Amino acid sequence: MLLRRLPLAWMILLALAPAGAPAGTVVIDPAAAYPEGPLWRDGKLLYVEYAGPGVKIWDGKKFAIFWSGPHCGASGLIGFGRDHLLVACYDANSIVELDASGKTVRTIDRDSAGKPFVGPNDFAADGNYYIAQNGSGRVLVVDDARKLKRIVTVPTRSVTNVNFGADGAHTLYITGVFDQFKPPYAGAVYRVTP
Repeated sequence: MLLRRLPLAWMILLALAPAGAPAGTVVIDPAAAYPEGPLWRDGKLLYVEYAGPGVKIWDGKKFAIFWSGPHCGASGLIGFGRDHLLVACYDANSIVELDASGKTVRTIDRDSAGKPFVGPNDFAADGNYYIAQNGSGRVLVVDDARKLKRIVTVPTRSVTNVNFGADGAHTLYITGVFDQFKPPYAGAVYRVTP
């Protein structure tokens, strides 16, 4: 009857303690700082850390910093062109293009019309790039040359993520929260078709 001897506080703490990871789940970076945007590329996992250095890479054994951008607030990652990457830098209101070795190629903070990016947060691609802009209520659709092709607006100011449905780019799903600073962070999920 060991349970009778445990103080009530210990029993509460044990009840509230997180359960172990499900079978088959392995933690590869136990100290990741607000990780987002996992991307598998060339046999390695890349992911961004919003509260960390920028982009990390995991080769199956260890992780390392792939790219670091001060004040970036990395929140999204997507392949670009043949072997480059785009990093959404939410805090810097910019998108950083990286080459295959993690070197900065260019920093983009405006579309082709000169309009500044506002909180780029996530990406999707179908030949064009869909950029979720947290703080603007819109998703920008741009081509490789940064030419603005389309703007998709939703009635949620804080657009958080964007992705396609099973039919490819014919259906776009967009998530957002109405007030990202006020719990319980009420939001909505939208389905957009052309």
